[in-house]
Amino acid sequence: MPSKGRSGMYSSDLAKCINAPIFHVNADSPEDVHHCFKMAAEYRQKFNHDVVVDLIGYRKYGHNELD
Repeated sequence: MPSKGRSGMYSSDLAKCINAPIFHVNADSPEDVHHCFKMAAEYRQKFNHDVVVDLIGYRKYGHNELD
């Protein structure tokens, strides 16, 4: 069964096991991506704790590995 192949529905669900904050960001906005990664790095430096960044994007020309 494909549903039993993962521990959760979303890739960021694994972060919930270690109580890490999850930052979701749209990959289409480079400014938002930069700001999100900067915040994640600052959080990690300040609290010495893991952070997960969920970068949400899509392939412009389909799902071919040769893009």
